[in-house]
This record gives sequence, C-alpha cells and structure tokens, in this order.
Amino acid sequence: MFTETTLVSDSSARLHAPRVLNVVLPETDLNSRNSTGALNESAAAAVLDRGARAYLASAAGVVVRESMGLAAGSIMWRVIDDAHAISLEPLDTNGEPLGYSIIELRSAGSPILPNFVTATDDRGLALVLDFFTADGILYTISLDYKQFTNSEFDTSQPWCVMKQPIVFDLVNPQVLHSVSPKMLLLSLADGSLLKFSRTSALGMLESSQFSDQFAPSGLRWMFRNSEDRVEGKSHLSKRTIVAIDSSKDFAVTYSINNEIKLWSLAKASCVFRKPCQDERAALRLLPGPYVRFDNTGEYVAAYLPSDGRSGIEIFKVFSQGLESTSKPTHEPSETPANWLLTALIFYKNTSLFKITAAWRSNLSSIVKCLEVPHDRALASKSIVASRHEAKSLLSLPEESDLEHFVSSIFSTERYSDFALRRALQIYSGSPPAPYEPLEAYARESVQRTVQTMTDPNQKSLRLQWLRLDRICREIEAQSSELLGLAYVPSRDLTWVLRSGHVSLLTPANLAVTSAESFSKMFDSISKPALYAVESSLTSLITTPSDRLPFDAMEEIYRAFSQSSMNMPVLEYAGLEKALTETLQSTLTKPTITMSASPMTPLGAELLARAVADFSQEIRKFSVRAVAVIILAVSEGRLSNDVELFDAALSVFKSSSAILSLRAAVGSSPHHSYSSWASGLEIGISLAQVRVDGQTFCGLPQLLRQIVDVSSGSKGLELFYDLSLKNYAGLDQVAPYLPNTAAGVFVKGLGLLRTYPAKAKQLISRVVPTIALCEQPELEFLGTAVARASGFSLVYLSVSRLAEGAGALEASLHFAKLAAQSPVAESQKQLQRLALAAGDLDCAYQVICTLHRLGDSQISKGILQLLEAAAKQGKADHVLRVFPFIGMVEVLHEILLQRPTIGSVPSYKLLYVWCITREDYVGAATAIYKNLCATKAEPVRGDPSEAVAARFDWYTILLNALKCADEEDRWMVVNQRVITLKDVEQEYLSLLSEMTQALPKQAASTVFSLMRK
Repeated sequence: MFTETTLVSDSSARLHAPRVLNVVLPETDLNSRNSTGALNESAAAAVLDRGARAYLASAAGVVVRESMGLAAGSIMWRVIDDAHAISLEPLDTNGEPLGYSIIELRSAGSPILPNFVTATDDRGLALVLDFFTADGILYTISLDYKQFTNSEFDTSQPWCVMKQPIVFDLVNPQVLHSVSPKMLLLSLADGSLLKFSRTSALGMLESSQFSDQFAPSGLRWMFRNSEDRVEGKSHLSKRTIVAIDSSKDFAVTYSINNEIKLWSLAKASCVFRKPCQDERAALRLLPGPYVRFDNTGEYVAAYLPSDGRSGIEIFKVFSQGLESTSKPTHEPSETPANWLLTALIFYKNTSLFKITAAWRSNLSSIVKCLEVPHDRALASKSIVASRHEAKSLLSLPEESDLEHFVSSIFSTERYSDFALRRALQIYSGSPPAPYEPLEAYARESVQRTVQTMTDPNQKSLRLQWLRLDRICREIEAQSSELLGLAYVPSRDLTWVLRSGHVSLLTPANLAVTSAESFSKMFDSISKPALYAVESSLTSLITTPSDRLPFDAMEEIYRAFSQSSMNMPVLEYAGLEKALTETLQSTLTKPTITMSASPMTPLGAELLARAVADFSQEIRKFSVRAVAVIILAVSEGRLSNDVELFDAALSVFKSSSAILSLRAAVGSSPHHSYSSWASGLEIGISLAQVRVDGQTFCGLPQLLRQIVDVSSGSKGLELFYDLSLKNYAGLDQVAPYLPNTAAGVFVKGLGLLRTYPAKAKQLISRVVPTIALCEQPELEFLGTAVARASGFSLVYLSVSRLAEGAGALEASLHFAKLAAQSPVAESQKQLQRLALAAGDLDCAYQVICTLHRLGDSQISKGILQLLEAAAKQGKADHVLRVFPFIGMVEVLHEILLQRPTIGSVPSYKLLYVWCITREDYVGAATAIYKNLCATKAEPVRGDPSEAVAARFDWYTILLNALKCADEEDRWMVVNQRVITLKDVEQEYLSLLSEMTQALPKQAASTVFSLMRK
C-alpha cells in the first residue's frame, strides 16, 4: 500500500517563496548552424513584461543524479508558459533545507516542442538538457548544479549551444532520447533511427544513421510501399519508432506496428526484431513509454497493446536478442475505458521485478505498482498506488441546499487550494492574499459580483456559485493531467508528475495499512458516535486532569450508545492483536527517517504535507480505535484494554499536536494572534508525549518538517513575529530551527529574553553574513534589519528588535557593538539604552562621541545623564568624576537655568561642579543665590530649623570664599557686588538671630564657640 502527498508546482501558491532565476535563451541565426549562448537583455525584458505566467506544464520529467548523497539529488523539469519556458527545480526530501533557486529557461521566439525534451545527469557534475524548438533548432543546455544555489545565473562559462542537425519539414522527427550527455537518439517518420554523437555536452555534433537488416529494401521500397504507410497519414511509416530506451550497450525501441527491436549502440545497427502482435492489430501512433530497461540493463519490460487486453511482458537481454521470462500482466483491468500508458518504471531488486506504470484516460488517471518474481512465476502482485478521477459535474443547487453546496466547494475532498486560488483569480480578477481564508474571499467576491450584475439572469447567488464551481473543476482537471513518473531507488519513493502539481508516492506506514484493513469495521460506527468520541478525547488531552484511564474510558462510553456499532464488528478476527500491533508500530517507529543530506524547499514542503496527511489519517484511526476498544471492553472481549486505550490516546495526542502546529503555521498571527499562539502552544506541549521511551513524532521532525522552516518560509516569518510579541513558548521552538542564516537569526531573536547569552552568541555568528551580502531568505524582515549595509547598521537593527521584545540587556549589548562605528543614529540608541540600564559611564562616553560628531542636541543628552544619575543618587558623583571636556559651558548653563535636576536642587549640583573645578567663587555664588531666593520665601515648618539650615549654608559659603585668592573673594549676585566682608556681616546677623531664640547661657556658649 502507498500514500500520496501532493504539492502544486506554482511557486507563488506555496508556503515557500523560492528564488526564481529567469534566463532567456539566446536567439538563433538560421544561417549560422552553431552559436554559443549569452543572455539577451532586451529579450529578457520583453519576456518578463508578459502577464501572469501559465504554470500548467505540457511535459515534465525528473533527473536523478548518479552520484548519491550530493545536493540536489533530483531535478524536476517542466515545460510551462504555453511551451515558452522550461522550469528546473530541485526535489530532494532529506535533511535540512538549503536556499535553492528555480531556474526558468525562457524562449523569446519559437516555442519549445514538449515531446522533444530530454535531460540527463553528467557524472553528477552538471545537468544536460536537450530540446527542439518549433523552428527545428536543437538547444543543448549544460548547467552546473551550483547554479541552483546561486543568487544570480552565472554566464561567465559556456552553458548553451544551438544547432540545426536536421530539416524538420523533410524528415518529420518523432522521438528524442538521451542515452548519455554524449549521445542522442532520434526516430524519424520513415522508420529510421539517427544517432547524434559529441565529445562533450556542448561539443560538436556528429550524426549517423543506424543500419537495419530487417527494413524492407529493393525497388518496391523505393516506390513507397503503400502497405508500409499508416492509413490517413501517408508521411508516417508503420515502422516509425514511438518509444526508445537505452542501457550502456543497447537501445530498445517500439514501433507503430507493435514491433520491438534491439539496437547495438557501438555498431549502430539493429541486432534483433520481435513482432509482438499481428501487424494489422490496433496501432499506437503517439509516442509513449512502451519499452523500458531495468536498472541493471539486463532486462526489458514491454507494454504490449492489442485488440483485446494489453499487458506488460518482461524479456531477458542477450547480445543477439530478447527472450521472454514471463507472460504479459494485463493492466489496468478495472474499467473498459481506453487507457493510454503515460509512464513506465522498471526496477530489479534481489528477488522481484518492480514495475510502476501510470495510465490516463480523459480526465482520470491511475498509478499501479506490480511485483513479478524472478523465478518465472506466472502470477504477479498488483497494487493501486494512486488514483485520480475527474470531479463530478454538479447541477444548479436549490435555494435550500445553497449553503451545503458552497461548503462542499471548500471541503478537502472537492478541490485543491491551487485550483481554488486560480479559480478565484479568474472569477474576481485578482488573487486572494497569501494568508487570506479562501472561503471568506470567495463569499465576498460572489456577493460583489451579484451586486454589480445588470443582467437579471446572472443576478443569482446560486448561478454565480455554480459558475465558480465549474471554473474550479476545469482548473483541477487541467492541473491533474498525468505527465510522468520518476523513481528514486535510494529512498524508495516515486515522483508523480502532473500538469499543475507534483506528488510523492511512498510505501504506507503499518498504521495506515492497518487502518485501511479496519475500514469496513469502522464504517459501521455512526458519525455521531465518532464525533462524541473525538470530542471526549480532545477534552481529555487539552484539560489537565488526574483521572485514571479506566475512568476516562467510562466517561467516553457514556458519551455514545452501544447501539452505534453493529455487534458482529466486535467479533472481528484478531481484533486485539491487530490493534496492539498497529498502535505500537505507530508509537515506536518514526514517521520520517531523517538524514544528513540537504533538502530543497519543495522537498521540505512535501515532507511537511506528508507528515501532516499521515497525522490526519492516524488521528482518524485513533478515534475509531478508541470507539472499538471501549465497546469491546463492554463485551469483555479485550484483556489489555487499559494498555490499548493508553496507546490510542497517545497516538491521538501526538497526531493532534502535529495538526495543531500545522494549523497554526497555516494561519497568520497578524489576523488572529491569540488563536495562532494557542495552537502552537498546544501543539508543542502535546508533541512531548512519550510511550516506552519512544516518541511518536519527534519534536525536531515536527518543527523542521511540519512547520516549514526552510529558507524564506512562512514558518520563520511567523516565529519572527512571535519573538517580537514576547511569546513565552518560543524557546521550545528555537532549538529546532534550521542552521541557515535566517534560521539562526530568528532562533537568536526567540531566545533574547529567556537565554540572552545564547541569543547573543547565535546572532553574532550570523551578523557578518547578513551585514556583508544580501540574504533573500531574510526578505520577510522587511526594513527591520538593514541587510547588506555593514556591521553597525545590522547591530543597530538587532538592538532595536531586542528592545522591542523587552530584552534590554541584549539590546544594550548590540547597541554597544553598533556604536563602535561613529554613526549618530547608533550612538543615540546606545545612549538611550545605557541611561535606561543605569550605565552612567557608557552614557557619558556616548555624549563625548556625539559632541565630537557635532550633535546639535548635546545639551539634551547631558541633562538626561544628570537626571539618570540623580535617580541613582549619583549626580554629584558624575560631576566630580566626568570632566565634560569641551562641554563645560553647556553643562554650566544647564545647572544655572534649571531649578532642579531630577529631585536634586541645581544649586547643590552647581556647587559640587564648581568645587570640583576649583572655582570657589562660582561655588559660593551658587550658594548665595539660593540663600537670597529662600530668604524671600515664607518659612514653612519649624522656623528654628529653617534658620539652622541657613546657618549651615552660610558656613559652607564662607569656607568657599575663603578658599579663593584674597583678591577674588567677591561675587556679583543680582547686579550687586558681594564681598567676603558682606557675607561675614550677614553671617553674624544670622548668628545673632539664632542666639536671641536660645536661652541666655546656651547663647553665650554658642557665641563663644563661633568666635573661636
């Protein structure tokens, strides 16, 4: 059994936003048969000015690199844009993602012929692509695999040659096949086979024709034997080859007249012919994959069409011919429709021949996997791996059924997101936003269309919804056309290539296989009963509780009636054993096996969807399993009911975790942040479920694969948003983000509050990369990070992000790094943070730097420094320690103009400042001015305390003046000259005032002490 995971090939509709390198093919001069490729800039502009690109492909294939373990291991090519472009995209699905690009080769002139495109791997070093255009030009493209990781297409080395080896109108070519980068085969309409040889992929081309000892000859042949011609197509011989495959030594072909031929590549001659059916049997006129060598080159599989049933037969290859080893296996047998073989894969392992074949008929397709033993056994085993059928054509809904009709359009069983998005773009004239819910957008578009309609016949909601459904159906049908298959033996996976999307076929997990075998039993459980079980399980895992397993089982049992299931179901043979094996297998075997090889963005998203699809199926299975377990317990048919229930509950928890995370990433926190964070939090917490030391799906897999954390992905963008919103659970996610520049950067942001030391280490590690070159994968940051702008601006950006996230310690750290460059913007950021953190030394250094830079607001910075120091009680310390070189006048002016600095009176600070600078007159002036001001104010509180305070200040004032030189012991206050003698007189008057208020003996004592 197989599982299929699908992803659209339209890069604009995917979670990832892969980089696309547009390369315009050089135009040809038909008078020159050879030319070397170079980019034509004017042609490129003309092509890129076209409207919306057509992403539906008319042909597709996959090249698997010969050197295993290299990245990228597989490259998908697709002929798109109405045959005017070939898209090349890496496909790997193992390891962590790298920043791969899509390369689109565009023809500005003649279209590409989809049936004449072939691709090969050149010793694991380069991809070689050969194709014909409609004007008969053969293009050969040789792309170094490094091109897929470049930010720009490198044209410094030769990469393209063009030739016109044949005249199309005269020879009518039919099939182009690549044997190797150095050899091409081309079949012609007259039944002949040409060989093109070259010393290298871009070397000179030499052509020769294979000799065919079985071809008619003589005078009769010269006069165009009418019996050899296809009826209605006089230019086409019945011997025309419509299928070619090759091994190291041989080529095998299949012709219109159902004839298999074996050709020696070295001798360029036909060595064997086998008529498979009566030559007058039904003819196959279209090229197709009717013959295939296996991976060893020792066997050939041939699809043998006939008037009756068609089948696949296996032949052993000898130097002189082919020998049949099995009777034909007839496929497909389910339907009488006229099926057309689209793809055939033939692989030999130790005991079996594995054949994967794909057929299509009208809008339907089927992929089957056949296994044929080596020992000539007549029986073969066939499995349907994938089936796609056209959607049914719906009729105009009744008014009462309209809501159900609308809901069915957006159900997962009806149409893909790709079809819905394209249909809505066609219907409304503009595509929905990337994160906008499709159903809401559709309802708004339909309502708007109805309101603007002037034709009464069109002004109907029912009619407009039917119209949208028809558009969706047509797009779905077009995008589902089967184009080919590709098998990767090292990973045992098969790519299914369709017009609008690519699918991944992998062997089904035991749980999925078992769930399928239980399907008939599960069908007897009513939907209300299953809904009741699911609701109870959801409540059980999301609500903390100390209930015992048996109590939980009893509660679920009460949620639905025993009559919800037919009793014969409980007599299912081996029920307990089957449930035990399935649940334990699910819990102990990883969903995906990780490896160290790099993964492409497309591969990452495919794996993410694969795990999510698997989780959806296994969650359904766990709900049904719980229903069966509880009902079986009520009948006394299970011995290990509690263990089974615990296992099923763990599967339900883990699969719910995956789906919760997937749903969280699939929505936008900009619109519903609370629900997004809730989904992520629940998903992470549930993902920690462990049974017997094993994890159902490890958290690293969950977050690397499910959350789509490859370069430029939506997942990183959402985690970045969370880091700015101080989401508490982000530190659980951070360890599993990718080790790309974007991943490490976002990881560091997420740890700023909880683990600042680790965060600083991570961010500092990638700042050089971000600062020195543009990083497309960080485009989602917008202008928040000054990419490729030098170290200072990047550190400044990080400091601001950290400040916004509330990580002040880290913000100050990065601000200091940014301030190493004398940029005013960085200096002011550091000054603000240093003051907030109380780092007075740092703040003063910034003020000095800003002064040297000529900052016009230096006085504001000094005032902020003094206010911050005052809050710490260190204002006097600042004035004593910091010299304020070049800023003395500014500081002095601040102290003179402001009555207070923070909560400290300015005269006290001015006194400290003047004393520090040995300006004793200035210090005395500051004190005297304050004494004059307070003298005029009414006394508040105890008068004796006020007098005592003035007495203390007069004492300080006298000391300051007496420290000055004798000739300088005077000052100007309020336009009056005040001398030392004047101050002493005022001092004595105050002293006299104090003594009058004291008892006589105390006053005498004080006076005598003061005179001393």
